[in-house]
Amino acid sequence: MSEKFYIQNFNMQAFLTTPKYNKFYIYKTPTTPYQRFCNAFGYHRMEDIESKISEYLATPIPIQVLQSPIEEIIIADSTPPPNAAAQKKAAETINATNMKLAELQRIYNSTNDLEIQNNLLERMATLKQTLHDEDNKIKKLK
Repeated sequence: MSEKFYIQNFNMQAFLTTPKYNKFYIYKTPTTPYQRFCNAFGYHRMEDIESKISEYLATPIPIQVLQSPIEEIIIADSTPPPNAAAQKKAAETINATNMKLAELQRIYNSTNDLEIQNNLLERMATLKQTLHDEDNKIKKLK
């Protein structure tokens, strides 16, 4: 009598749990508990695979903006006269700033992180302003 109740209960559970997709049974008409177990295990594995696929599909993919690399812009320096100390100092500042700017541009072109690129752009803008100021200073001193 208890076996009969178990079989009815098993059939009821199978009826209540309908899958979200088609079941492909290993055994079309299971007759032994082993065959039922194989079908249940196969269904369980299909559920795992389906959940993993939906997890991968739901994972957001970061959008990477392809930015064109910054070309190195270096102001050509002219050699100041030997007795112009202020012009020499400004030319040295321009050369040092050009080297820093070239290094920042190489780093900018090699990174893909947008936050680092934004920080580098701000720093490069500051250095370009310094170059512009020193260039104007040399022009005024000539």
